Amino acid sequence: MAGNIYASGIEDAIAGRMDSAEEFLSRSVIGAPMFADSHNNLGVVLQSSGKHEAALAAFRKALTIKPEYALALSNMGASLAALERLGEAEQAYRHALALDPVNAIALGNFGAILMRCGKAVEAEGALTQALVLQPDFILAKVCLGEILLSGGREAPALPLWAELVEAQPDVPAHRMAFAAALRACERPQEAKAQLEIAHSLDPALPDAIFRLGRMEEELGDLDRARELFRRAIEIRPAHFVYHASLVNVAKLSQNDPVFQEMEKACSSDDPLELQEKINLFFAFGKALDVVKRHEESFDVICRANALRRSATIYDERRALEGLRAIRRAYSAPVARGTGVYTVPGDPIFIVGMPRSGSTLVDQMLTSHSEVASVGESRALPEAIREFRNDNPDWQFPRNALEMTEAQCGAIHHNYTRITGKIAVQLTGKTSPRAICDKLLSNFRYLGLILNVFPNAKIIHTCRNPIDSCLSTFGINFADQAFTYDLGEIGRYYREYALMMQHWHKVLPVDAILDVRYEDVVADTEGSARRILDFCGLEWDDACLRFHETDRPVRTASVAQVRQPIYQSSARKWQPSKEKLEPLLKGLGLQSASP
Repeated sequence: MAGNIYASGIEDAIAGRMDSAEEFLSRSVIGAPMFADSHNNLGVVLQSSGKHEAALAAFRKALTIKPEYALALSNMGASLAALERLGEAEQAYRHALALDPVNAIALGNFGAILMRCGKAVEAEGALTQALVLQPDFILAKVCLGEILLSGGREAPALPLWAELVEAQPDVPAHRMAFAAALRACERPQEAKAQLEIAHSLDPALPDAIFRLGRMEEELGDLDRARELFRRAIEIRPAHFVYHASLVNVAKLSQNDPVFQEMEKACSSDDPLELQEKINLFFAFGKALDVVKRHEESFDVICRANALRRSATIYDERRALEGLRAIRRAYSAPVARGTGVYTVPGDPIFIVGMPRSGSTLVDQMLTSHSEVASVGESRALPEAIREFRNDNPDWQFPRNALEMTEAQCGAIHHNYTRITGKIAVQLTGKTSPRAICDKLLSNFRYLGLILNVFPNAKIIHTCRNPIDSCLSTFGINFADQAFTYDLGEIGRYYREYALMMQHWHKVLPVDAILDVRYEDVVADTEGSARRILDFCGLEWDDACLRFHETDRPVRTASVAQVRQPIYQSSARKWQPSKEKLEPLLKGLGLQSASP
């Protein structure tokens, strides 16, 4: 009789009749209390109904009867995970896999738990193994794809998300993740197409709307970007990253409902998560500046940066000492390299500090018919990293002056392989005469650049130090840890300025062209001609129509470079000297008050 009841419970469970399955299996464990499978399967039915505490008790009973029951251990791990008892879930899966190491489901679920616990490296191993055993395991693909995306490895993530989109075409989250990978791999139009599909699948999904807005912003359709950001805000008004993006492309009046919502939120005592506060204060600070409430704007921006700094790990001593070490290493004059390499285009490196006019110069150059751009690609640091992987004893800057021609050629090869593909994808120019690279932090590598790229051009964009630092302070940069404290910005700027002075002393006199932002604003055509002449390029009228260029722009200056230059863009309101004192002291422009 007990066997028939158990069989009926299994039959109903397979057919999806969970209520009757639960009833039959509950009776079966009473009739045969020492049959471990009955307890395990009852747990599975309870689990499928969301009764995780009851399921957990059933799995524990099965394990009391049969301690080495791998399937019950794995199922118990799933219930523990559903109850957010992640540490216990991890241990249950470890025990299960010790007994049955080729259980693909257990491996995939274990990888998902490890990912939630922040153990990405171990999670990746488990998920990869699960997919070897079961290539169509959706959960394992999703988790592995998320790990690769979050780790900046978009290229290997791309085929995973493509497979997921094909397997489950109606899941907006898959489309959005696929778009993120495509965007990072410099395939913006394909990324936009995926976001359009995600939006059509769920027109009220705010994150899909927002991401599509960001894509339109990068591609230059600012009107649609504004429309999409406002729509996302309507649906999810307390998610202030949406507001931050809107104020980057729209000048809100004080009567604008979004402005008023932010003002109310800033003065409210309602609790907000730290990141939401940061986004809100940066967004409202910029909105206040637009309506010329400058003092309030600066105070709100200070609040935003104080919160951002509290959540940021930044070793200032190490960062500044790293720049000083480069100056010490390059103490003697540096000559251009002698190697001759086959290149798709000679590189033009734009270096400097954030908010110094670099995006403007990059847009001017990329508007030229013979120039392609790789934007802020980390191509050079990545090329150096690949070289170091093959030469583990080589260190920068210690060994930079001892490089052989073959070593320079290796870095050169890595760099041109990376940039060649990116440039074509971004601009469609298959045989550019020059490739423009505007990763500003490359200013630390200028000596190495001239060794590896003998024909390279280096453009140093610069701006009034106080204006540059204040403008930087007003932006919530994702990867500039020195920008959230006025004193730290000033000290970093000072070391950067000393570095550039040093490069002017030790590099060939014609190696660097300084381009002042204020000069570009005052005389745009004259500055453009000077830049093109330095780069050995013929005049192209398109360089003055840089705001019409349709390539993606991903910097904080995206809105500014989509319009012609205006004279007031070089002038910035400044707070009182007392409020500026930490910055001025950091820059070395005054002593601290007694």
